[in-house]
Amino acid sequence: MMNRSIMCVLGTLLLTSGCGDADDTGNANPGAANPAGFSLKNYEGKSPVLIVFGDDRADFMAQVEAQSEEIQAHNVVVVEVWDLSQNVKQGKVRGGPTLKELETMELADTFGPSPTGLTVVLVGMDGKVLAEQKSDHSAAALIDAMHH
Repeated sequence: MMNRSIMCVLGTLLLTSGCGDADDTGNANPGAANPAGFSLKNYEGKSPVLIVFGDDRADFMAQVEAQSEEIQAHNVVVVEVWDLSQNVKQGKVRGGPTLKELETMELADTFGPSPTGLTVVLVGMDGKVLAEQKSDHSAAALIDAMHH
Protein backbone atom coordinates (compact mmCIF):
# COMPACT_ATOMS: atom_id res chain seq x y z
CA MET A 1 0.00 0.00 0.00
CA MET A 2 3.04 2.26 0.18
CA ASN A 3 2.53 3.50 -3.37
CA ARG A 4 -1.06 4.67 -2.78
CA SER A 5 -1.60 8.37 -2.69
CA ILE A 6 -1.57 9.83 0.80
CA MET A 7 -4.42 12.16 -0.12
CA CYS A 8 -6.38 9.22 -1.57
CA VAL A 9 -5.87 7.14 1.58
CA LEU A 10 -6.63 10.15 3.77
CA GLY A 11 -9.78 10.81 1.74
CA THR A 12 -10.89 7.20 2.12
CA LEU A 13 -10.16 7.35 5.82
CA LEU A 14 -12.23 10.52 6.16
CA LEU A 15 -15.13 8.99 4.27
CA THR A 16 -15.18 5.68 6.14
CA SER A 17 -13.86 6.50 9.60
CA GLY A 18 -16.21 6.11 12.50
CA CYS A 19 -13.98 7.98 14.91
CA GLY A 20 -16.63 10.46 16.03
CA ASP A 21 -15.93 13.94 17.27
CA ALA A 22 -14.14 13.15 20.51
CA ASP A 23 -11.81 10.49 21.80
CA ASP A 24 -12.76 8.29 24.72
CA THR A 25 -11.56 10.90 27.20
CA GLY A 26 -14.04 13.43 25.81
CA ASN A 27 -11.20 15.49 24.37
CA ALA A 28 -12.55 17.20 21.25
CA ASN A 29 -9.01 18.28 20.31
CA PRO A 30 -6.83 15.18 19.83
CA GLY A 31 -3.78 17.41 19.28
CA ALA A 32 -4.04 18.91 22.76
CA ALA A 33 -1.04 18.78 25.05
CA ASN A 34 -0.39 15.49 26.79
CA PRO A 35 1.53 15.83 30.06
CA ALA A 36 3.34 12.56 29.30
CA GLY A 37 4.62 13.99 25.99
CA PHE A 38 3.99 13.02 22.38
CA SER A 39 3.93 9.38 21.35
CA LEU A 40 2.10 7.65 18.53
CA LYS A 41 0.93 5.12 21.12
CA ASN A 42 -1.09 7.92 22.78
CA TYR A 43 -3.35 7.94 19.70
CA GLU A 44 -3.80 4.20 19.16
CA GLY A 45 -7.50 3.36 19.24
CA LYS A 46 -8.36 7.07 19.26
CA SER A 47 -7.08 8.96 16.22
CA PRO A 48 -5.25 8.42 12.95
CA VAL A 49 -2.05 10.47 12.69
CA LEU A 50 -0.79 12.25 9.57
CA ILE A 51 2.92 13.07 9.88
CA VAL A 52 4.43 15.54 7.43
CA PHE A 53 8.24 15.68 7.41
CA GLY A 54 10.09 18.39 5.49
CA ASP A 55 11.19 21.96 5.27
CA ASP A 56 9.29 22.42 1.98
CA ARG A 57 5.87 21.31 3.23
CA ALA A 58 3.78 24.45 2.64
CA ASP A 59 2.13 23.21 -0.59
CA PHE A 60 1.18 19.88 0.96
CA MET A 61 -0.06 21.54 4.16
CA ALA A 62 -2.26 23.82 2.03
CA GLN A 63 -3.99 20.68 0.72
CA VAL A 64 -4.37 19.39 4.27
CA GLU A 65 -5.77 22.76 5.34
CA ALA A 66 -8.30 22.62 2.50
CA GLN A 67 -9.65 19.43 4.11
CA SER A 68 -9.40 20.72 7.68
CA GLU A 69 -13.11 20.35 8.49
CA GLU A 70 -13.10 16.68 7.51
CA ILE A 71 -9.78 16.11 9.27
CA GLN A 72 -11.08 17.64 12.48
CA ALA A 73 -14.40 15.81 12.25
CA HIS A 74 -12.53 12.50 12.16
CA ASN A 75 -9.97 13.38 14.84
CA VAL A 76 -7.00 13.08 12.48
CA VAL A 77 -3.95 14.39 14.32
CA VAL A 78 -1.58 16.30 12.03
CA VAL A 79 2.08 16.45 13.04
CA GLU A 80 4.69 18.52 11.23
CA VAL A 81 8.44 17.88 11.57
CA TRP A 82 11.08 20.10 9.94
CA ASP A 83 14.81 20.96 10.01
CA LEU A 84 15.47 17.35 8.99
CA SER A 85 19.01 18.04 7.78
CA GLN A 86 19.91 19.51 11.18
CA ASN A 87 21.00 17.62 14.28
CA VAL A 88 18.12 19.17 16.20
CA LYS A 89 14.82 18.64 14.40
CA GLN A 90 11.72 20.72 15.12
CA GLY A 91 8.16 19.46 15.36
CA LYS A 92 4.65 20.48 16.32
CA VAL A 93 1.25 18.90 16.64
CA ARG A 94 -1.08 21.11 14.60
CA GLY A 95 -3.33 22.88 17.08
CA GLY A 96 -1.29 21.45 19.93
CA PRO A 97 2.10 21.39 21.56
CA THR A 98 5.59 21.75 20.16
CA LEU A 99 7.38 18.41 20.21
CA LYS A 100 10.43 17.86 22.36
CA GLU A 101 13.75 17.12 20.63
CA LEU A 102 13.63 13.46 21.68
CA GLU A 103 10.09 13.11 20.28
CA THR A 104 11.04 14.52 16.87
CA MET A 105 14.16 12.33 16.77
CA GLU A 106 12.05 9.25 17.56
CA LEU A 107 9.66 10.04 14.70
CA ALA A 108 12.56 10.61 12.30
CA ASP A 109 14.24 7.38 13.42
CA THR A 110 11.00 5.43 13.06
CA PHE A 111 10.06 6.65 9.58
CA GLY A 112 13.42 7.65 8.03
CA PRO A 113 12.21 10.74 6.17
CA SER A 114 14.09 12.27 3.28
CA PRO A 115 16.44 14.89 4.77
CA THR A 116 15.98 17.23 1.80
CA GLY A 117 12.52 16.49 0.45
CA LEU A 118 9.08 15.72 1.78
CA THR A 119 7.90 12.55 3.51
CA VAL A 120 4.27 12.02 4.44
CA VAL A 121 3.11 9.13 6.62
CA LEU A 122 -0.45 8.22 7.55
CA VAL A 123 -0.69 6.04 10.67
CA GLY A 124 -4.03 4.36 11.36
CA MET A 125 -5.84 4.11 14.66
CA ASP A 126 -4.34 0.64 15.05
CA GLY A 127 -0.83 2.15 14.98
CA LYS A 128 0.03 0.65 11.58
CA VAL A 129 1.25 2.67 8.61
CA LEU A 130 -1.61 3.01 6.11
CA ALA A 131 0.41 4.92 3.53
CA GLU A 132 3.79 6.55 3.13
CA GLN A 133 5.23 8.69 0.37
CA LYS A 134 8.71 10.15 0.06
CA SER A 135 10.16 12.67 -2.33
CA ASP A 136 13.76 13.81 -2.47
CA HIS A 137 12.48 16.88 -4.27
CA SER A 138 9.90 19.45 -3.29
CA ALA A 139 6.37 19.26 -1.98
CA ALA A 140 5.17 20.23 -5.45
CA ALA A 141 6.91 17.17 -6.93
CA LEU A 142 5.32 14.88 -4.32
CA ILE A 143 1.88 16.37 -4.86
CA ASP A 144 2.29 15.98 -8.63
CA ALA A 145 3.34 12.32 -8.18
CA MET A 146 0.31 11.63 -5.98
CA HIS A 147 -2.06 12.76 -8.72
CA HIS A 148 -0.61 10.38 -11.32
